[in-house]
Amino acid sequence: MEKLAEITHRGDQKEMKASPSLGVVRLDYDYPPAPGDIDSAETFGYNVYYRVVPGLTFDMCQAGELEGDVKSRFIEAIEWLINEKKVSCIIGDCGFMAYYQKIALTEVQKTSPVVIALSSLLQIPAILPGMSPSEEIMILTANRENLLNMKQLFKDQFGVDLLQPRLHVVGCDHVPGFGAVEDGDKVRVKEVQPGIRVLVKKKLIEYPNTKGIYSVTFPFPLYIEQI
Repeated sequence: MEKLAEITHRGDQKEMKASPSLGVVRLDYDYPPAPGDIDSAETFGYNVYYRVVPGLTFDMCQAGELEGDVKSRFIEAIEWLINEKKVSCIIGDCGFMAYYQKIALTEVQKTSPVVIALSSLLQIPAILPGMSPSEEIMILTANRENLLNMKQLFKDQFGVDLLQPRLHVVGCDHVPGFGAVEDGDKVRVKEVQPGIRVLVKKKLIEYPNTKGIYSVTFPFPLYIEQI
């Protein structure tokens, strides 16, 4: 009994670990996000910290450009999330930030072990092996052509072949109202939802083996939640 009491006492002395928190690197994109959007803290049930990179526009991100002051601010944003906010994981609010994954891992000074995955597509190599060989994934993106321009980068750095038969890249840039994403304007969710749902339903017929849908641009969960 004495030994048990001692163990229990020692257990009471253990320090409680801080709750996990998420850090989000944001484009310089001024719009009011709605719940369900990655840029809305209401989307999550835990602490989320955001840091905008001044000058990092959506056009710049799609082109993979990151130089001068913008690059410095990008690195500063990640270091701030790590060192000041003590986040457990860092993601980006745009899948095209995969262009900057290597910079984040090699040029950021980390003071603690933090997972950095700036694009949701980095998860694909871990997800596909857990799916049946006949099951497929649909990838929704703001611009199909621009995403496929990254095919060599995804293949070389992340082991993701965007052209493999099990992945279907679907561009949504022609959906009425969705152009606001590229223009950096406020996205009118209620106006865009019908077009996105029609497109996804059409593609599910075209790709009937789809078992997962990935979004490369932040608002998509809002549009397809009721499909």
